[in-house]
Amino acid sequence: MDRVVLSGVHCRLRVGVSPEERRNPQDCLVDVEIETDLTRPMRTDDLQDALDYSRVLDLIQGLAREQEYSLLERFAGRLEAELRRTLAFDGLVIRVKKLRPPLQGSLDYAGIEVRRP
Repeated sequence: MDRVVLSGVHCRLRVGVSPEERRNPQDCLVDVEIETDLTRPMRTDDLQDALDYSRVLDLIQGLAREQEYSLLERFAGRLEAELRRTLAFDGLVIRVKKLRPPLQGSLDYAGIEVRRP
């Protein structure tokens, strides 16, 4: 299956279990992989036949700006619901990575991955 991929979308999420953690937006990266048939846009070279990347980017950034979340899972769930509401696709992968989680130890990020048909 063909895929449209937006990788490493930088956003600032108000996310965390504690109010202190949600007080200041945190640096996160979001990856979205959308399974869809790209045969038609490959043939026509017309944006009307393709999935518009800017719509996906706008959804990610809008959800990051407009709400606060206790869990990364909630943000991913909202993003999935909005993508399903506005786009037609066959499968979806969403990754959300919190770059500086309040955990003891050294790590690049903490995150989640959601896969849906």
